[in-house]
Amino acid sequence: MKHQLASIMLLAALGGAALAEEYRLGDLVVQDPWAREMPPVSATGALWFRVVNHGGADRIVSVQSPFAERAELHTHELEDGVAKMRHLPSVEVPAHGDLVFEPGDRHVMLIGLNEALVAGESFPVTIRFAQAGEMEVLVRVRSSETAGYGGLSIHSGHSEDADELSGSRDPPEAIA
Repeated sequence: MKHQLASIMLLAALGGAALAEEYRLGDLVVQDPWAREMPPVSATGALWFRVVNHGGADRIVSVQSPFAERAELHTHELEDGVAKMRHLPSVEVPAHGDLVFEPGDRHVMLIGLNEALVAGESFPVTIRFAQAGEMEVLVRVRSSETAGYGGLSIHSGHSEDADELSGSRDPPEAIA
């Protein structure tokens, strides 16, 4: 019985890994680009992914998508106990290392969405690296229930300059 359970767990893990998207450009591999579904009235969203670098250092210098007026690299920082979002001009991809974009940390902010982010659908994004060039990836939209973070949606209180999360006492509608 123990062996059957272990086999089932291994198959489940491999099945999940097999479903993850991978995109290659030279020594760089972008894995599992995803975004969380957003209500049709949302003007902003966010996306996350992992970059595995099998070569020398590089930098992500920009991201673009036809689904948004603009896309920006962001991170969260705590300042006096308040979470603030900061725009990043570029993000270093370490030599022979990984760079992770994940909820609550680094992310790509999509500003001025042209369409709603609907679970089960996907949209194209172009990631521009300083050395390797451009890579187009397909971002899968996950439902709030499967995307984690307690089903909270992303960034609706985001200011135009993308520097701070809303400080109101209203329920948080936006967390990346």
